[in-house]
Formats: sequence, structure tokens, C-alpha cells
Amino acid sequence: MNNTILVIVGASGTGKSKISNYIRKKYNIPRIITHTTRAPRYNEINGLDYYFENNKSFEKIQYIERVVYDGYKYGSSYIGLQKAFEKNNIVSIILDTQGAMSYIKKLGGKVQILYITVSNSDILKERIKNRGDCNEQVISRLSSKENQRDLTIPEDLIPFSKIIYNDNWEDTKKQLDCIINNILGEKNE
Repeated sequence: MNNTILVIVGASGTGKSKISNYIRKKYNIPRIITHTTRAPRYNEINGLDYYFENNKSFEKIQYIERVVYDGYKYGSSYIGLQKAFEKNNIVSIILDTQGAMSYIKKLGGKVQILYITVSNSDILKERIKNRGDCNEQVISRLSSKENQRDLTIPEDLIPFSKIIYNDNWEDTKKQLDCIINNILGEKNE
């Protein structure tokens, strides 16, 4: 069976983590654990949510992609990918659009982009507040050049992407189920 990487992409607050958790629980699709230099949020666990690094430890790792987002370093490593594939031949990762392009360039046909968006961007601020970020973090995240970039899908990603409007969770789950079942059907042929 071929390996597939579901790359979940979208602006802050679109529901990338919720989608990742849903496909992990329903389909046993593990998430590739990525590295970051930002501090953990109150409910995040090192090695489960991220590998939390300092600037020195971050630079010692071999990455498939790495970016600076809102002033912090983020990256996904080959070892993280390998560990995920040991659990399942379909894995997922949450990236920004720049990271998704790196995955397409380096891993090509193994990659399926799930671009997550919403019909009305006003709801993004409320979603970010609800996950525990303080007002300054919400403003910083929403106004960052990276988040502004990720509000629209780059043309180069469109051929590799399924676009999901995460306005209504029940509709989103139906779309995800259809996508995952199609991938599983292809793998069983």
C-alpha cells in the first residue's frame, strides 16, 4: 500500500486542529508531530501536540519544511513523518500554505491537501479566543502576514487540494468522511 499524507491547511481559527482530531479518532489517522519554538498553551503537551524546542535545539533537526509564523519557528521533520507512518499508511499534518508547498515539492504524489476555510472570516476571531489565546495573541495571530497569506489558497496548491468550508461541523464531517473513504477505497483496489 502507498503512503498518503493529508496536509491540513488554512488560516488561524478555521478548524484545522478539530479536523485533525476528528480524522485521528474516527479513522485512526495519526498526526505528524511538528516542532515549534513558541511556548505551549495551557492545555498542550510536549511530544503530543508539538515538540516544544528552544532556538538551539530547533536548529539541530532535519526538516521537510520549516517556517517562521507570527515570530516563532515551526517545522516538520523526517523523523516525525517516519514515526507517524509506523502507526498507519495514512497520516496527517497541519501546515501553513508555504509548508504545504514544500511537502508537494519534496513528497509529490503522497500528498493530498485539505484546504480549510470559512465563508465569513469574522468568525475566526471568536474561534481563536475560544481556544484560550489572550486578546493580544488573537490580534497578533489574525494580523500576521502569514495568516493573511493563508486566508486564500495559492493557485499552485489548487490542483492538489480539496477545499472544505468549515462553517457547519456536521457538513464538514460529511465532506471529510467522503474524502477519507475515497482514499481508503483507492488503497484497497
